[in-house]
Amino acid sequence: MSVLVGLTMALTIVPVAQWERSGTMVIPRYVLFLGAASYSIYLVHVIAISTVARLVSSWPLVISGSVVAGVAAGIVYHLVIERPLLRGRFGTTARLLSSKILLRKRTGSS
Repeated sequence: MSVLVGLTMALTIVPVAQWERSGTMVIPRYVLFLGAASYSIYLVHVIAISTVARLVSSWPLVISGSVVAGVAAGIVYHLVIERPLLRGRFGTTARLLSSKILLRKRTGSS
């Protein structure tokens, strides 16, 4: 069974990878944006799910509300915190911190 699954995955992944390398694959902008925000979504989704579960009593609403709230909270976190931090727009404190980390990596000291 596992050999069959592995073969099926290989027969699926190889052509898709070749298609991507050819440069003709068009990936929608919203998919690229969600990919960029995926780590932020991962970081905050548990808080969003917990909040929705405490506020809503109907299980179908909890499930759908949790998905929406988790993705929305992650996108907000990505736009407000992660993206500016990665671009160095939080001021000198973030730049100093990142330069110390880079300096430690270059010199090998802790």
